[in-house]
Amino acid sequence: MRGNPQSSGGVQDAGRLPIVALLLWALLAFVVPSFVQALNLVDVLAFPLGYYLAAQGVLLAFVAIGVVSARWQDRRAVRAARKP
Repeated sequence: MRGNPQSSGGVQDAGRLPIVALLLWALLAFVVPSFVQALNLVDVLAFPLGYYLAAQGVLLAFVAIGVVSARWQDRRAVRAARKP
């Protein structure tokens, strides 16, 4: 059937994206802050690295995850529209 994602395996592909994005989010949200004390031994632009990663780096990574997810879904939608 045309437009049926279950017939072409599209459901399995669509299920991977949120899982990967959620795992990356969890890794960044919970693992990076647990290493802040150790990372604070290194200075970057007069800020401790742990502070910099927790305050700026993780937020930038969250934005990157959102942008990559949106582009991935857009590409999937274009490919699905082209399929006969």
